[in-house]
Amino acid sequence: MKKLLTICLILTALILTTCGDLDHKGSTTKSFDWDLVGTWKSSDTSVYNGTLEIERTRITISGYSESQTYQLGGTQDDNKRPFKGFTKNTKLEGYTEITSSGDNYINFTTYIKDAGDWYELDCRYYTEGSYPKNEFLRFTFGGREEKLKLQ
Repeated sequence: MKKLLTICLILTALILTTCGDLDHKGSTTKSFDWDLVGTWKSSDTSVYNGTLEIERTRITISGYSESQTYQLGGTQDDNKRPFKGFTKNTKLEGYTEITSSGDNYINFTTYIKDAGDWYELDCRYYTEGSYPKNEFLRFTFGGREEKLKLQ
């Protein structure tokens, strides 16, 4: 009887550990939507040059370095630099939640964990053209839109 009780307690602990906090950011049940999985590159590299490599539960941000500062009327505005302050070239935890959708677009809130903190970014996935469709992601940084194209 003691052995059965011990096994039941261990199983209960495992189930609670695995399923107890499914809504918490970073839960292994959260992931990036399938539409977003892939390699995304800046569509206008004359302003900023960067890449997002999105996997099911990870995102790697490359480029968008501190040396790339947007010039607007001769003044520099570093707040317009995409993914400013995020750790680059490292797989970061992340996931998305759909906020709205239409015929050729889906709006997401994107969550990225960097240095132990979660950050929220609004994102729009959309398509242009017919077959083959061009697929894009659009983020806004400092009032400036950054458009990335699926490679």
